Amino acid sequence: MSSFDRNVSFEDACIRRIVRHFVPILADAGLSLMLVQRTQDETRKQGLVRDLQKAIGDAILLKGNRIHRTVDFKCERRSSRNIFVETYSNLDLEGHLAPGWLHHLQTDEIWYLFADTGALHRICLPSLRAWLGEVVPVHGDPSGRRQVRLMGFREVLQQTHAQPNRTVGRLIPLVTLEAARTSEGRKIVLNSYVLPPLGPETPDETSAAIPSP
Repeated sequence: MSSFDRNVSFEDACIRRIVRHFVPILADAGLSLMLVQRTQDETRKQGLVRDLQKAIGDAILLKGNRIHRTVDFKCERRSSRNIFVETYSNLDLEGHLAPGWLHHLQTDEIWYLFADTGALHRICLPSLRAWLGEVVPVHGDPSGRRQVRLMGFREVLQQTHAQPNRTVGRLIPLVTLEAARTSEGRKIVLNSYVLPPLGPETPDETSAAIPSP
């Protein structure tokens, strides 16, 4: 199995774990969940479905027949003190420059899962984008210089997954995000949950059908 296929299988298993956990919880609130990029047993993103997923995310929360929220899932194999916020999905000096999900994704929420611990954080993407775009004093600079808040966080090259693209992002500490508020007082992290962890001992879930909403 190639590195790409392993990543796809891992992503599928994580999404199934999230869906199985939240479908009954959402049902109690009168909501249902529909996955954008998958229908029945299909697990590959193709054609128009792929373009739609890139625009609005992985899932739609429905209230009756109306869209209540859109959601995109981000899954990491190992827990971390930081959230990786992708600023460029491809960045090099040969003319390739593709914006990351922070800039192009138009979903309402990011559901960020650390698979080994089951920790999941619901992040409001518009609030995150607004907060990172605020102009603030440069930390520790007595001259009073100011900068866009995003620039104050460490920029790193994504090296978790083997891929041809040079994916670049900023590491945002979770404790900072949990305490953060936009200038209008909106929270960034809406809620946090603990799901059953997805580890090496977990049976393969990639062949199991995704529950219907």
